[in-house]
Amino acid sequence: EPPSGWAFDRGAVRHGRETGDLPMETGLIISGETPRLAVSGWLELATEEGGTAAAGGQGGEDNSPLRAFDVRAGTALFAGLPLEDQRLRGSRRANAWEIQLEGPATGSIVAPLGNDARRPLEIRLRQLHLPESPSPDAEGEGGAASAPDPRRMPRVEIGIDDFRFGAIHLGAVSGTLE
Repeated sequence: EPPSGWAFDRGAVRHGRETGDLPMETGLIISGETPRLAVSGWLELATEEGGTAAAGGQGGEDNSPLRAFDVRAGTALFAGLPLEDQRLRGSRRANAWEIQLEGPATGSIVAPLGNDARRPLEIRLRQLHLPESPSPDAEGEGGAASAPDPRRMPRVEIGIDDFRFGAIHLGAVSGTLE
């Protein structure tokens, strides 16, 4: 717990070659490039902080100082799925995280803050192109052990315009997971 009278106001964390600038707005901004990003690990952190419904947060409000991020990963691992050269840009709004994706997964995600069970996790992708087999760098990482617990997930509404698994074109996919 911070000493009385001290509080976090604003900050920036930048990983990569460029330097970060102190943001004008309150909160923490994370940006940069990384060879590997374990997305599920960030979801677990959000859960511990009171996090988002997408992370299965049980706390009421989101107490995290994180306000925005812009990260490009050589390999982004989510629920055991390797996404090569994936960019994730997100900003926290009053009642949800709005996340834009560029790369093998291109589109948007809206993740409600807190445990607002009335609002679903919305995934709207123009494309999701998954490799038939993970890259050698992704071997041994991710998998079922890193996947979020589906019993703690909110309702998920998903729509993918162009879903591909390796050379197999599966076309449009949509549905609701409860």
